[in-house]
Amino acid sequence: MPARADESTFPARHEFQTEVGTYREIREPERLVFIRAWVRATGTSTPTTLVTVTFAGHDAGTKVAFTQSDFHSAEFSRSHAEGWSQALDQLTQYVPRL
Repeated sequence: MPARADESTFPARHEFQTEVGTYREIREPERLVFIRAWVRATGTSTPTTLVTVTFAGHDAGTKVAFTQSDFHSAEFSRSHAEGWSQALDQLTQYVPRL
């Protein structure tokens, strides 16, 4: 599948945040690869990172493997680890209710 641009805006802390990116690979139902960057209040973007997510059947559910790379600093990496941990925790609480 050709690359596809994407933009997401969502509430975060006490403000809305926007991130932009491009899906580089969408291979249903097993793999997503995309680049992402945050848009700062000034309108400039943070450096992009590369995200790869794979999905595989496991017992009665799905095993999800997630990696993010190409961070420009250790602090930027830590902040993303915290954000993704929170998002994935919320996802594991939400999915059983589907």
